[in-house]
Amino acid sequence: MSVLLVTPPEHLGGPIIERLIAQGDEVRVVVASADAADWRRLGAHVAVGDPDGDLLERAGQSSRTIALFDPAEELAQDAISAAKAARIDRVVAVLSRPSVALSALLAGSELTYVVLVAARRGLKRAPGVAEIAEAVDAADDLAGEVRLELDLAEPGAWGALGIER
Repeated sequence: MSVLLVTPPEHLGGPIIERLIAQGDEVRVVVASADAADWRRLGAHVAVGDPDGDLLERAGQSSRTIALFDPAEELAQDAISAAKAARIDRVVAVLSRPSVALSALLAGSELTYVVLVAARRGLKRAPGVAEIAEAVDAADDLAGEVRLELDLAEPGAWGALGIER
């Protein structure tokens, strides 16, 4: 099975792709522009185009997880629809801040999901790039019908992902 990354930011895409491939996953990436980072050299399959529902559904065929990164509401809706059409089991969303709109969209879907909020909270530090990659990998690998929203600045979030801190 594979993991579909939808428009990952350049600083996160490479580390996440490297980690997932090292774990034996096939990684697919949808980017809006051919000028975006070239993740093919890392072993990812890259589709270039407007990340609309049609492209996401085609790119997501035989994937088990679709990962979104601070998606606009329209992209999140397209991704959820594409996940259902392509029979993708899980959505993982990496957010720089909580999103009530995304939480409501995911809660209203039949999909399993893990929302990872990766931001600094007060005096608590934001997770680094390697930690976010580890969290995405762990969220993809969780068993069962999970519906989690985790703040990665909180130590308990890592335990919910099966990661000891």
